[in-house]
Amino acid sequence: NFKQRLAGGEAETLITSLLEPMGRGTQSIQLDKIKRHTPNFIGTAGVGKTTSVAKLAAYFAVTANKAVAVISFDDSRIGALEQIHAYARIIGVPLAVATNRSELKKHLKRFKNKDLVLIDTPGLNPKNDVEIKELQHHFEKLPSMQTQLVFSASTKETDLIDFIKRLEGFSQRRLLFTKLDETGA
Repeated sequence: NFKQRLAGGEAETLITSLLEPMGRGTQSIQLDKIKRHTPNFIGTAGVGKTTSVAKLAAYFAVTANKAVAVISFDDSRIGALEQIHAYARIIGVPLAVATNRSELKKHLKRFKNKDLVLIDTPGLNPKNDVEIKELQHHFEKLPSMQTQLVFSASTKETDLIDFIKRLEGFSQRRLLFTKLDETGA
């Protein structure tokens, strides 16, 4: 049973077994000693992008003892900045806010000595191609950028496939599933 296996802590094994027949696999964020990693987290509103950023920042800063910074690109949602500021303060990592490409580049340069820079983004409307293209433009041709497409595990398959197709313009795409505990399928 899917739910029992997840509850038993077998999430990675289960997901790997589902992805391997499709020619895909699972991999956690691997930090390279030579270059900085810069994942940006993209998805619809409410899927857990900010929470995922906070959890990863906490893990890498506290448990893995890495130099971590966070950039918030989400200044549109009410309370978004306060939430990420609180997380960053508690974890003890620097936080910068960017509202455009030049500010993003400035903050990336500022954090050039960090092992990991996590970028939180606003929730996208999966049917709004203009919004998607605008966000894509902000991340084009930036070094070490890795796009993490964030989905709730309960997202319908057709919606998931459609959104992934709409996000084809983002480079180095990876999938991150949240809320595994909220679904039985």
